[in-house]
Amino acid sequence: TDWATNVPTDQIAAAEMRDDFHKSPQLATYYYVFQTEKAPLDNPLVRKALAYSVDREALIEGITKAGQIPAWGIVPDMAGYKALEFPFDSMDEAIEQAQKWLAQAGYPNGAGFPTVSILYNTSEGHKQIGEFIQQEWKNNLGINVVLENQEWGTYLNSRNVGDFQISRAGWVGDYQDPNTFLDMFITGTAMNGGQYSNEIYDLLINEAARVSDPAERFGVLRTAEDIMINEDQALMNLYYYVTLNMIDTNKWGGWYGNTMDYHPVKDIYLK
Repeated sequence: TDWATNVPTDQIAAAEMRDDFHKSPQLATYYYVFQTEKAPLDNPLVRKALAYSVDREALIEGITKAGQIPAWGIVPDMAGYKALEFPFDSMDEAIEQAQKWLAQAGYPNGAGFPTVSILYNTSEGHKQIGEFIQQEWKNNLGINVVLENQEWGTYLNSRNVGDFQISRAGWVGDYQDPNTFLDMFITGTAMNGGQYSNEIYDLLINEAARVSDPAERFGVLRTAEDIMINEDQALMNLYYYVTLNMIDTNKWGGWYGNTMDYHPVKDIYLK
């Protein structure tokens, strides 16, 4: 075949050695939502401890294995907007800080921390990621987590009504703009199952809609994302998806990797 759009995980390492292999960042994020209304996850220090005690690179290398990009913010890189960066020099430093945050929240070395559950829609891949995180939290924070899976319809309902403690989630951007990721977390929106609510965040998202200058607008949205992630830690972002294509661009013209993975066949031609 001249163009393959799915490369099996076990063949990616070999494919990466080839000239016709194209890996492109996708406008999509895999993340966990915290239920911010219920103890112990109503405490931002707890949420920060959980978020910074999971090694994204080890997750990608050991479990997902498709060259995904570690995520610390919800918004992936796009033209004019840089993804939030890892704020520590090393994972060891992050874990040390996570342990301090957990102690500050009243759970030194995980002592007294109740068992919490991770909800995911039934799938072997989501289960393996959940098990990896379960192990990271046990090793790095001394806390116990149970995994709970539901079939898609039940899971969606649980998420939408906020009937969970921590839930798997994923979002593919509808269009090339940070807002497609950020407006989901305004107070009271249908997508906001974690019940995240911050008045300043809401004001900033609404203000951005009225700003016409693109750079200024992205600046407002960056401030909002910074509040939701770096201050409030409403989410634990894990990785940005990538798209994997096999196509010989020396033979075929008009094909370009892009974040939407959009390739109109009418534009592709034999050189």
